[in-house]
Amino acid sequence: MPDLANLLVKADLCFKNKDYGNAARLYMQLLKESPKEVTSIKPKLAGLFWNYGNILCHEGKGEPAIKYIKEAIKLYKEMDMPYKIFMATRRLGHAEGMLGNHDESIRIYNSLVKDFKKIMSKIGTDHPKGFNKTLEYAKIIYYLSISWAKKANWHKARFYTALAKRYFKKIGDLDYYNSCIYGEGISLIELGKCEQAMKTLTECRAFFKGRDKKRVAFIDEYVSECLYKFKKYDEAISIIDGAIKVFTANKIERSRPYFLKGKNYEKLDEPQKAYNEYSIAIKIVENKRSELEDMEFRTTFFAEKMDIYNHAILNRIKLDKIEEAYDLVQRAKSRCFNEIMEGDVVTLASMPVNGIQVLIDSKSAVVEYYCIGKELVIFLITKTSFNFIMVPYKKEDIIETPANLNEFIKCFDKESLTWYIVKISDLIFGPVEAKLNGTKKIIFIPHLALHHIPFALLVDNNGNKIIEKYEIINLPSPRLLKILKARSFNEKTNCLIVADPTGDLIYSDKEAEYIKDILPDSEVIFGKSAAREVVLELIPDYSILHFACHLGIDKENPILSHMCMSKSYIEVRDILKEKLCANMVVLGGCESALGKVVPGDEITCFARAFLRAGANSVIVTLWEIDDESTAEFMKEFYGRIYKQKESRSEALRNTQLDFISKGFEPYHWAAFQLVGG
Repeated sequence: MPDLANLLVKADLCFKNKDYGNAARLYMQLLKESPKEVTSIKPKLAGLFWNYGNILCHEGKGEPAIKYIKEAIKLYKEMDMPYKIFMATRRLGHAEGMLGNHDESIRIYNSLVKDFKKIMSKIGTDHPKGFNKTLEYAKIIYYLSISWAKKANWHKARFYTALAKRYFKKIGDLDYYNSCIYGEGISLIELGKCEQAMKTLTECRAFFKGRDKKRVAFIDEYVSECLYKFKKYDEAISIIDGAIKVFTANKIERSRPYFLKGKNYEKLDEPQKAYNEYSIAIKIVENKRSELEDMEFRTTFFAEKMDIYNHAILNRIKLDKIEEAYDLVQRAKSRCFNEIMEGDVVTLASMPVNGIQVLIDSKSAVVEYYCIGKELVIFLITKTSFNFIMVPYKKEDIIETPANLNEFIKCFDKESLTWYIVKISDLIFGPVEAKLNGTKKIIFIPHLALHHIPFALLVDNNGNKIIEKYEIINLPSPRLLKILKARSFNEKTNCLIVADPTGDLIYSDKEAEYIKDILPDSEVIFGKSAAREVVLELIPDYSILHFACHLGIDKENPILSHMCMSKSYIEVRDILKEKLCANMVVLGGCESALGKVVPGDEITCFARAFLRAGANSVIVTLWEIDDESTAEFMKEFYGRIYKQKESRSEALRNTQLDFISKGFEPYHWAAFQLVGG
């Protein structure tokens, strides 16, 4: 038994010296060893978590700050300390916003505003001397304005800024009042009112000058934006340089001033200088991002920084440095997915063009898309060539097309469907068609809404479906070519078939029967036997996994998307925890390819989850599919792979062509996509 009194002295000393890591460890040990001391140790431990979370916030380390603040809130709730709960919850909103989780920070602040009177009545007089309820309320409104600004909702940001400003003026808090003026200046810039913004920023700059150098540097970032709009590029660069000196002296790493400086050099027709600044900005972004452990935090943090990559990519294209542009495209796209595929290597390098060429044969071509501004950039890689094409497009042409296609497919509107197919084909396939001579297989790497395009429906310049000439594979990233090649897979033909767990898919038993006839080693789990725990226990042992079940797609929180088992679900996050050696996974459920795509091209869906878990390839669907025709489709598809010995891409193509020849509408065959090897 350790000397508890001595342990407590050590813990208190660590806390006093701000050695929070060791203090937390010792306090936790004390709680474990001596439960009787809870009443004296819990407040210290909560205070430690609260102080450390605050310090981490000030240091810009949002992820660990969230962890410690949540622990503090938990302890404060156990001790029923409403004042501490209120302060820590508000700080939690700030920490979430630091990582780009602005919806969550807005939710937190709104809940505090909504329940403010109730919270204050609970606090009563149990607060430090000088606690001002109006001031604390105004701060919530002020932080809410910042969160709306971060979401680029400038009208709401300006509304809450004006509201907070009135409160601060009434109280006489000039620091916060002028901070609101600063926020108003930012909103005015984004709303295109730069002259008004310049006056506003100049006013608050005069207040903070001589008081707070760091605040002046932040203001100068936005002053430089006004100067940029006024075409005073040299003056803007000079202002930014001053801000960078202050940030450097205070060890503040910010990507934005370098990005702004690069934009000004572009306007001065000094593209190489501009790129140098963009490179510094990108390095800061990637360094900061590498410090984040949670993939969700990396995604939201990265989504805000896409403008930097986009400017750098266009800069490289302008200087005809296309391979460098392609390198940046890869670094900007699907980075979280690449990291988890590589075992969380946050310093992940992109794939060089010659590295991709080594991995493909002479009959294959990689076609990768990148949507940037009003341009669609298409990179085409074959065994011996590398080309790029820039195509002007309207954003809505791509964003709206998947939904419109699905609607016309489902209601069998042939005329509208044909028009849309020609339109999207001209945009995304027409520009590369002439360069595909000798190609038999196309590996499409989509971007943003293009992930939801049924590539099998595309047509060539003569109006013929491209699957008449090409096999089609979809990949999230070219890096997957290397990863899958290095993996070892179970080459057996033992198949686990999960069929109709919910008891309402009439033809799923027929589908299972067809597959078992082709693969006699199959095990079928049917109906109520398909419980979540049973399926999760079995899937690591099979080389082929076939799911004939309903799927629920949560487009807002896709990690909660699920396959319906009997009385339970298997969610995307469950699959991410598995270790599989499956050569093929077939997801016959509705819309199994779908997921929410965020800036940075991160999309959490079943296909990527199974690839992450170890699968070689995944067959998914883009829309709700017909139960009866799917059974026939799978019979043909499996027969071609395991009886006629066709590759998966070849079998998918030939099955789709067979359905076309039999007169089936696209609804029955075009939804199926092969993702992976």
